[in-house]
Amino acid sequence: MTGDLARSKAGHDKGKIYVIIDEDDEYVYLADGVLKKTDHPKKKKKKHVQLIYNRKQFEISNQNEAVKRAIKLYNKEENPLPAKACSHFSSKNKEDSQCRKRM
Repeated sequence: MTGDLARSKAGHDKGKIYVIIDEDDEYVYLADGVLKKTDHPKKKKKKHVQLIYNRKQFEISNQNEAVKRAIKLYNKEENPLPAKACSHFSSKNKEDSQCRKRM
């Protein structure tokens, strides 16, 4: 499990993505590279963490930048930015020039 991504299922950080830095029988130690650094990882019970299946297993290093990058790449892969809906319509329901430029 070390090096995999995990999503918090419970607590004030519910839904947040972390990288598993270490584990023992009952707990996993998580880092996000921003608030929870690799030198002071978050201790969380295994039952409160959902392992995220990912094609890549991220190489663990003690660098917070590598952890941040792994999480950023996962978020980019799983949640691509949606196409922006244009709200610049005239009264005849035709798009104005700003909307056409965006599309």
